[in-house]
Amino acid sequence: MIAAILIRGTIGSQRAVRDTLQMLNLSGKQVCVLLKDTPQVRGMLEKCKDYLTYGEIDEETVAELKKERGDTHHKENVFRLHPPRGGYERKGVKVQYTHGGVVGERPDGVSDLVKKML
Repeated sequence: MIAAILIRGTIGSQRAVRDTLQMLNLSGKQVCVLLKDTPQVRGMLEKCKDYLTYGEIDEETVAELKKERGDTHHKENVFRLHPPRGGYERKGVKVQYTHGGVVGERPDGVSDLVKKML
């Protein structure tokens, strides 16, 4: 399972990026969505990589997200999060994760960031 978190706002972005974010149910900043790992979803995430961060999430963190929301039987996999405690790491929200920033794919998973945002 993949977790995607919208980090930046979409003001001034291309219409195709905004439409793709809408298809992914990412409606506002600090919104987390749980998605199935398919090639179509990976392509959509790659298209919007400058506005969100995404990666594998473990089952323990998913359970914490559902517990924090208060119900475990909710169909929608959309979670509103707080800004991360201690701020975003390293170089900020405009630089890719591989270059020291926040946005883009996280090969080591996104669970640590989600836990900071609960």
